[in-house]
Amino acid sequence: MLRRFFSKSTMDAASAVDAAANDVARLEAENASLKAENTRLKVDARRGNTIINTTLNPIWQRDINLSIVYCNLAFTEVAEESAESVIAVGDMELYRGHRALGQKAIATGQEQFERRHIIVGGERRLYMMREVPMKGEGTIGFAINITELEV
Repeated sequence: MLRRFFSKSTMDAASAVDAAANDVARLEAENASLKAENTRLKVDARRGNTIINTTLNPIWQRDINLSIVYCNLAFTEVAEESAESVIAVGDMELYRGHRALGQKAIATGQEQFERRHIIVGGERRLYMMREVPMKGEGTIGFAINITELEV
């Protein structure tokens, strides 16, 4: 019916405006969804960091070049350095030869274990060290204080 009153170019322009309005509405809905997902991921990251930093066991992540790119609070306490310093230095070790365990894990593609004594707060402690390779991404490392098991 309206075609009798409007020219074809006017109808084309109206269709274009409608299409643009639909695109804007779709993009706004997508943006709202992405914001909600971003909020959820931030909450999940905070929860994960809280869990990782609550454990008394040092945890770290190495990149493919064996540089430490993440460490938890327990690692910083054993290393007696801040997380920022550990990451800035990159090749900080909890004991001499610590990087070699990560290197072996990457080279073999298999998790590696070893027991090591580390001086922490002036006390000699025995730790079970573990480095787990992550394909193409380096390793995740864990240290568990097993001093009480030492005979």
